[in-house]
Amino acid sequence: MSGDVQAAGDKFIAYTEAQELAEATINKYRLLFKQLAAFSQRGLRYLAELDLQMLDDFRFGWKDGPRSSAKKLERLRAFFRFAQKRNWVLKNPASDLKAPKVTLCPTLPYTREEMMRILAAIAKYQDEFPTRGKENATRIRALVLLLRYTGMRIGDAVSLASDSCWRVCQSNEFLCYSGTRVCGLLHATTRLGYTLAKSSLSKI
Repeated sequence: MSGDVQAAGDKFIAYTEAQELAEATINKYRLLFKQLAAFSQRGLRYLAELDLQMLDDFRFGWKDGPRSSAKKLERLRAFFRFAQKRNWVLKNPASDLKAPKVTLCPTLPYTREEMMRILAAIAKYQDEFPTRGKENATRIRALVLLLRYTGMRIGDAVSLASDSCWRVCQSNEFLCYSGTRVCGLLHATTRLGYTLAKSSLSKI
């Protein structure tokens, strides 16, 4: 039985590694257990001692914003579910902690003036690097227009595989691509299609 806080945390980390979770996710769990270990220095050793009141006190020390705090609470709940299923604790006290209210701010598109400034900056890049500036500026412009007119995430746009198949249909102005995690039909303008035809996004 791993009722010891430190031992339970180590076993949970080993479990996440065996599940092949993303390293960034595992590091967030490591940070959580580091903070929990520091909190336990007040004389706590066993998981059973971390009741609802103690977890309240633990959370009061968090310096995170509402969204980060809500995510950390999810990780704390996941850990105690893991412990409960292995009979290290009788119940999951973290499940009774109320998540903070998160107010989502909508991400608004760039205004026409902002887009003009971005495209103007690309032109300056071309002038400052005469050797390969024109070629790189064309690819950067293609990336910017791709993000602007399709709404793709930056990670998906820059991760387009070299074997991606692009077909710009001038008749209905739709852009079809495959070979990436995001597949389907995306609305595109003739301006975007023309820029993509001149560039090689796989080189970005």
